[in-house]
Amino acid sequence: MMRYIFILILGAVLILRIPSADFSKEVDNELPISIPQIEQLRQIFISNTKHLLTSPHAGLLLGMVIGVKDEIPYGYNQSLKNVGIVHVVVVSGQNLTLLAGFILGIAPYLGRRKTIWVSLSTVCFYIFLTGFQIPVIRAAIMFFMASIAKLYGREGDGIQVLVVTALVMLIINPLWLGSISFQLSFLATIGVVIVAPELIKSAQFLPEVLKQDFCVTIAAQMLTAPIIAFYFNQFSVAGLLVNILLLWTIPLIMILGALGLIASLISLKLASIILIVPDILLHYFTTVVAIFNKPWASTYINTFSIFQLVGIYVLLASIYVWMKLKNADNQDESGTGYS
Repeated sequence: MMRYIFILILGAVLILRIPSADFSKEVDNELPISIPQIEQLRQIFISNTKHLLTSPHAGLLLGMVIGVKDEIPYGYNQSLKNVGIVHVVVVSGQNLTLLAGFILGIAPYLGRRKTIWVSLSTVCFYIFLTGFQIPVIRAAIMFFMASIAKLYGREGDGIQVLVVTALVMLIINPLWLGSISFQLSFLATIGVVIVAPELIKSAQFLPEVLKQDFCVTIAAQMLTAPIIAFYFNQFSVAGLLVNILLLWTIPLIMILGALGLIASLISLKLASIILIVPDILLHYFTTVVAIFNKPWASTYINTFSIFQLVGIYVLLASIYVWMKLKNADNQDESGTGYS
């Protein structure tokens, strides 16, 4: 009961906050916070990475790990858009989730409570390092709430956590509601947290080794594709296949890449050794992009109205509800549920 009251209070605060927002301003995808020491550290990472890796590998790694957007050549960035994979080479909530998950993996050695506090501190530092970008802020708030719940021996409900996160972020800056980054970040998260589990239940015909990654990719793409088509008049025909071929490499590239960047502060030679595997994976990444970056990979979508966009999401929501009800019926009939 208390959680619903809390959500209502946040909703009321947001309603009171909206009149003070200046909607004539351009939407800013980052909070205007800058710390000279952090900026200096980012520049060191950029310089060291460009010294250790060739282009576009260096730019891809910097984009994935610390959210540097300017080191990927413009032409290559367009190729990433054509094949529908540009979302993985910019900093996202996945980066922070992987980082926090990596730290939580040491819980058996530090104890759960200490590990959570260490991970929270690291997450705060990563927010500063990546420049307070919307997807990272979203993931950080969700991680904070999940961590607090764990500290008190509770499990947070994914939907409620997502709603609270959205309300908190819009209280911070109501203009973010009109941000493409905000919309894509939350739609992708809804796809992963809410839609993907039902897809997994429905996809019993798929092999276990493929089922989870395939369904998560489908769910995220299904919810973000309409927004991308609405704003950019573009739909990537090759996007689904390219994502399936490449998404498995991203966690390895990000984790080993982050370790390599940290090692570069101590020794460039040590960093070069750590970055051997990420460099090989980045070569595979660029090869797949080159293979699929063909004229047929992306198609132009005619401009459509906001009402048509809403209609598309109403249709997708209807499909989700139908799928959820069907899964519930199947579960009742089997009497065993899904594994």
